Amino acid sequence: MMKPTWIFIIFIFCTTKVAAQLNRASLYEDKLSLRLNPLGLVDVFDGNISGGIAYSLNQRWSITVDLSYIFYSTYLRENKGTSGYIFKPAIRYYVSESRKFYLESTVWYKCSSYKVLDWVDKDCVNGVPSYQEFKSFRFRKQVLGFNIQGGFQKALMKNKLLRMEIYAGIGVRLKWQEVKNDPQACYQPNDVFESSFYNPTKVSPGLPHGLRLVYVIR
Repeated sequence: MMKPTWIFIIFIFCTTKVAAQLNRASLYEDKLSLRLNPLGLVDVFDGNISGGIAYSLNQRWSITVDLSYIFYSTYLRENKGTSGYIFKPAIRYYVSESRKFYLESTVWYKCSSYKVLDWVDKDCVNGVPSYQEFKSFRFRKQVLGFNIQGGFQKALMKNKLLRMEIYAGIGVRLKWQEVKNDPQACYQPNDVFESSFYNPTKVSPGLPHGLRLVYVIR
């Protein structure tokens, strides 16, 4: 007859084994995954197609890179065509072993170019032009930003290969704008609402937020 001590040891072993398997099943394990940022398509200022990859260094840390192509914009009323890109690398720390919740820091750069047909100020000195010229030109906007944000991921399939991520945070951004390839020119949009956005150089706070779809490759 089996002694109570052995019964207790076997019970503890089996309970620990089952608990470990259940905990293992709840982990969001991945080494390499693809990401899609669908909300970029509805960005009215700089609409974009955005995707990227995430690579896990270990159970707690991973690095990510997102690249976006900007293809339309309502930033300027006189805009006749938009092109540009956004480059956004980040480093992520998972706050729990399950990897469901995370914190990350992101440095990002945006460069967008707008084809404009309008009056442009020429030979500007301290913002004062010598004359104006009606022409087609490229107005370029560049932004450099830094974000700290947190988020969580939720599996959309039982095998956890397809997931959804939601994130939000705070940041700071430096924006500078210019008439492309004409350093002596300056441009002031005619619309009052648009003019409030224009400044050759501007620093402002940011509130990054969004949603991603993630698919695990391995």
